[in-house]
Amino acid sequence: MKKLSAQERRKARLVGAVLEAGGLDVEELAELLDVSVVTVYRDVSQLVSEGLVSLGRGYVEPAESTVVDLSSMLRSGILTEVKESFTPVISELIPRASSLMIDDSSSCLPALHELTGRSPLTVITNSLAVVQAVGRAPMVELHCLGGRYSPWSNSFYGARTVAEVERFRADFCLMSDTAITDGAVYNPYDYVAETKQAMLRAAQIRILVADHTKFTRRALCKTAELGDFDYLITDVEPSRSVLEICHEYNTELIVVPRTAKQNGEDDSADA
Repeated sequence: MKKLSAQERRKARLVGAVLEAGGLDVEELAELLDVSVVTVYRDVSQLVSEGLVSLGRGYVEPAESTVVDLSSMLRSGILTEVKESFTPVISELIPRASSLMIDDSSSCLPALHELTGRSPLTVITNSLAVVQAVGRAPMVELHCLGGRYSPWSNSFYGARTVAEVERFRADFCLMSDTAITDGAVYNPYDYVAETKQAMLRAAQIRILVADHTKFTRRALCKTAELGDFDYLITDVEPSRSVLEICHEYNTELIVVPRTAKQNGEDDSADA
């Protein structure tokens, strides 16, 4: 995947900090990012136009919109250390010689290096970022799902993608999503939710990877019930209602303890 520019990294940190805190003053963001207030206002203006944050009287908050998601580029720079901390758990769940269906979620990407290092492995994906990450790995059989290319996600979606997914039966499906609320997993876009649903149907064991910020977000289209997953991997123990759902549907909850550095990390959130 193309490396983030300095401005893109800064915007990713800004969005992450706002999601983590629930809202911050422009002056606080300037201090956090070690830039001028003018620079923060310029970045925030772009993020407001993209529907990702809102600004009022110098206070920046997460956007209330349920129909906008972060781009693949922006997601790749958010909560990186927390996402990397999920790798040992994911690697333990997925043995060598498995077939793996994986979507475009940035939460799952860090685990690929370790998984492909223990080849053989069969990978089925709609994500070009995944293709780029594993395409040259030895003893990895890669199946790239075609369809309509979406630049914002660097992935393929649509009826053709769903049809191609349905040709496979994988051992595992590894994914994340935008929001977890009311006992279900949601995405802002119906065509993304439909592709994820097809992937879940095509796998024997389903793994959901979700950092703690997913439990405070909302999105429009239901992807699946939380109880449809065999495993939920996260970094903070979720609410009682989520614990009850996991217990009721035998979804194994795995909480990866946050380090002191992660607890102070300002670059949080998305899938």
